[in-house]
Amino acid sequence: ARSLAAAQAAAAGDAFRREEDVARLGDALLAMGDRSGAAPRALAEVNSLCGALKVLDVKNSEWVDVRVGGADVAARHDFCCAFLGLRACFADRAIALGGRAGAGAPPAGETALEPHVLDLRELAWTSPAPRGTAASVEPAVVEARARARAAAVKAGAARDRARCRGDAPDGDLHVVAAADAASSQAAALADTRQALREAPAAPPIARAGCAMAAIGDRVFVFGGAALDDGAPLDDLVVLDLEDAAGREQRETVEFHERLERERVRRDAEDAREAKRVAWETYWLLERWAANEAIECVWFGAEHVRSAVPPLTVAPPILLHKASPTTLWLRWRAVPRDARRKPCEPTFFLCMRGGFRELRVGEAVLVEWEPRPRTGDNATDASDASDASESAPLLTEFTGVIVVDQRDGTFDVQYEDGMQERSVPRRRIRHENVGAWTPVYAGTDNSYAVEALVPDRAVRDEPGLSVACEFMLRTQGTEYGWDKVSHEVVPSPEFSRPSPIASFRTGVVPAPPEPERDARGNIVPKPAEFRSCGAGRHFV
Repeated sequence: ARSLAAAQAAAAGDAFRREEDVARLGDALLAMGDRSGAAPRALAEVNSLCGALKVLDVKNSEWVDVRVGGADVAARHDFCCAFLGLRACFADRAIALGGRAGAGAPPAGETALEPHVLDLRELAWTSPAPRGTAASVEPAVVEARARARAAAVKAGAARDRARCRGDAPDGDLHVVAAADAASSQAAALADTRQALREAPAAPPIARAGCAMAAIGDRVFVFGGAALDDGAPLDDLVVLDLEDAAGREQRETVEFHERLERERVRRDAEDAREAKRVAWETYWLLERWAANEAIECVWFGAEHVRSAVPPLTVAPPILLHKASPTTLWLRWRAVPRDARRKPCEPTFFLCMRGGFRELRVGEAVLVEWEPRPRTGDNATDASDASDASESAPLLTEFTGVIVVDQRDGTFDVQYEDGMQERSVPRRRIRHENVGAWTPVYAGTDNSYAVEALVPDRAVRDEPGLSVACEFMLRTQGTEYGWDKVSHEVVPSPEFSRPSPIASFRTGVVPAPPEPERDARGNIVPKPAEFRSCGAGRHFV
């Protein structure tokens, strides 16, 4: 802007200008002040600053001479100038302070630092009197005295009302105290204003070449050189140019600015609240969708479980007959599957236990067996009751094999230190019965488990009997869920196992011939348990 102004001024025939100040007013640039060479020169070649104003129209790129009126301000140079306004980029007033006349003397008629204000809207100079003088303080003093008198009258009236009521209640005493405090404050303000009137602040001395900055309606002046002796100054002077109308305008603008800031703040808070609500809603919807997906999976599983029939239970295992080395087992046929449809299932028979070699040093469980009584009183009822009372609560005791007698008996030492000799094999079993071992898979409903006891053990240990556990499962009777067709289809899954059945090897007598009537028909008899050696079976 300065380069453009210099170029336009040179084109218009003006001399190069310096020590000027430039401000923006709308679409125009204002330039004020000039010192061409050593001698000051007014822009209109008059001994006044009324013509020292040039305007550059930025849109049209041309200079315009402006004639201003108002108070006659003496021409000067080395003065400081600032543009004032409610906005930083728009000025409505210009202020000039200090400066020198032709030979370095102060401008005519100025003995102190006097402000000169140019209203850029009215284009008129004014020289306001500082409010620190007695004349400027007088209206404030009169107003303060009037307020002090009014406060004193209110305080006297409050005291009179309190006296008329006699014993003043607490509320009246508070009113009197408040009135006295207001009266004292008003009197102190009046005294302060009176002191300012009697001893006004001395205006700053005249200076030139100082630095000045404007913030709002306040002008800050720093340093400069005194006009009388040229001594440098280091003081800071603040000039407040705000009057009643300016204050009202400023308060109005600040009020609207506060309203605008409050509106922006509320809009920002509303936007943040809307974002928070949107995020919480999104999170709740996501959680709801996740829960719904989990519930759908649960419902699907429930649907599958409700559509697929439960697993069946394999039939119980029965002992048909037994020998020292073989057990003949049978079970009922399963003609229908889980959905009551005809089927031909496959039976899987598993076994654990049986004959195992006993070695010295192995930990075993020994079954308790009462010893037979001898003598004339062996069958006495009292002796039997005593024997039953003396029988231990445990049926098996833990011990260790210490001696193998080579005749099917073993010496066992128990945990409590006692030792028993010649314990038969049938009373001894290992602590770990072992894992289930499949022994049969087929469609028949009977099976003979052979070679349960070695021939050597049968020959060397007459009356040997071993215990075995059996479990049965079926395949081909269950159904499952097809994830592709979403239908119930036959499944190769096993059924639930049958109850575990425990049997011992031994000689089981053949069942008697059934009783027949005159026509030759078998007479039915109720089922009963019959003891056969060391095992039991249905008859």
